[in-house]
Amino acid sequence: MGDVFILNDYGKLGKNGDHLLYTNSKGESKKILPFQTDMIVLGGYISITAEGFQILSKNKIPVYFLGRGNNNVRLDYGQGKNVFLRQQQYRIIDSPKGLEFAKSIVLGKVQNQINFLCKKKKYFKDAPINDVLPKLTLLKDDIKNCSQIYVLRGYEGIAAKLYFSVFDFLIIPEWAVFGTRSKHPPKSNVNAVLSFIYSILICRVQRTLEALGLDTMASNLHELCYGKDTLAYDLVEEYRTAFADSLCINLFNKGILKESDFEERDGGVFLNENGAAKVIVQIEEKLDSQVLLHRTGKKITYANLFFEQGKHYKNCILGDEPEFNIYGSNGRKIYARNYAMPSAFIAKGAEISDSFVAVGCEGFGTV
Repeated sequence: MGDVFILNDYGKLGKNGDHLLYTNSKGESKKILPFQTDMIVLGGYISITAEGFQILSKNKIPVYFLGRGNNNVRLDYGQGKNVFLRQQQYRIIDSPKGLEFAKSIVLGKVQNQINFLCKKKKYFKDAPINDVLPKLTLLKDDIKNCSQIYVLRGYEGIAAKLYFSVFDFLIIPEWAVFGTRSKHPPKSNVNAVLSFIYSILICRVQRTLEALGLDTMASNLHELCYGKDTLAYDLVEEYRTAFADSLCINLFNKGILKESDFEERDGGVFLNENGAAKVIVQIEEKLDSQVLLHRTGKKITYANLFFEQGKHYKNCILGDEPEFNIYGSNGRKIYARNYAMPSAFIAKGAEISDSFVAVGCEGFGTV
């Protein structure tokens, strides 16, 4: 069964023998087999009976409650046993190595944003992407030279503002609105989809990190917060652009989502039950799709990518690998066309890790 999503407005999760039993507001029931369930994601106002909690706890099934305008909540069964790994995590938090981890995350995230916009530029010629790309590229130098974590967070915020400034231009339906990035609650339908996909990714990443024995609250980039899985927020950054943002745009542009799939409530805009079901189907399909992990040169599914990158981070924490590289940011073939010499392509086919704008070139991108 894998991941179970229950997104009804109201319902109850209880027990039926050795199994879980979900009953919706109409009295319709569905059996959930614990041994086939990796995690449960609940949306709306779903209650869990005491007997239901016993089954969940016995089988240690993680449960995530998607908040309506507030932060998400998860059901926790205690931490892993690798105290030495966690000890090393705590040592690194305020150390120069911790800052290097954070810089790797932000640099990789910005590079992924550049790669993404380069791909979109040829399809959305009216989008002011050429105005944003050089600014994002120059910002990478500031990130590399940054020596304070709070300054680094500021650079990440600047990059996000630049990146999202062109997001409205990438979405075709007139009824689909982005505006600016908003959350808790999302204020537009595009933001509602982004927040929903981000939440599912964070659940996935957090579950993977726990399975690897990492303390999910010991982050490098995001500020430590009591009871918050900030490390999951750190390591989900590498999937935001390649997975979530691209999927969000496709959901609108391919006509999968309709205007009727959204509702206004609690001071924001949210996917309704029908819309959320559509998004989940597409998330599951994308999780099973294969991508190239440049670090290893192998193609793997996104579902396996979460584990491989989590293991990579763990090995870097323990000193078994020299540096942390986030997915999608390195080993890309970068090109820039010189329009003064139409037949000339600069560095075409060269394997370099950074994008650039060459003198005399109108634009740049990836191949």
